[in-house]
Amino acid sequence: NIMITQPIANVGLAYEPSIEAIAKVQPDLIIGIQGLAKQYDTISQIAPTILLNWSEPETNLIAIAGTVNRTQQAEQLLTETERRIAAAREAFAPVVATHPEILLFSSSQLKEIIPLDCSTICTSLPEKLGFQLVSLPEFDSPKPNSPPTPISIEKLPQLNDANSVIVLGYNFGEGKEPNNFQENQLLKIKQAWKQNAMPSARLRQSPNL
Repeated sequence: NIMITQPIANVGLAYEPSIEAIAKVQPDLIIGIQGLAKQYDTISQIAPTILLNWSEPETNLIAIAGTVNRTQQAEQLLTETERRIAAAREAFAPVVATHPEILLFSSSQLKEIIPLDCSTICTSLPEKLGFQLVSLPEFDSPKPNSPPTPISIEKLPQLNDANSVIVLGYNFGEGKEPNNFQENQLLKIKQAWKQNAMPSARLRQSPNL
């Protein structure tokens, strides 16, 4: 397990980072997405920089590991992860058989909801376990390496075919103390879900928060 021991700095979004904020934290290595290719020359002057494809987590892990001389450890981790996923798929088989379709989305306070589909790395594990993702038709063919398109809370009822709902909460504005990182990330989405009647009234399943 990897423990976060240093304060977490907010340097902006993956697609629109703050160059000033990055320079201020004086990083030893900068890891970004390929959508930042036009800013590479500027960013790489701050520290060594590698740009990766958002949708290829295994390839990215090997690339990052090679940069910090940890290739063997990364390969061992991937092998162990595949073993655990295979065991989990077998354990989840009865659930998948009766409740195969899931709605997966991320949000901070339900003001901006990002539906997650097969184009995002967050969906790879549910799909490997055998679940099917419920999505809106307009999200069936997203552009590669492009920012996700948010939807309004009023569109959630259109995704009512899901047997279960999984919400990934995030909070980029607060939670700099690493010891309370998970609690800070989920606090606002939990509060917003309880205070908003639409999700609980129109979605058939409660969210796994």
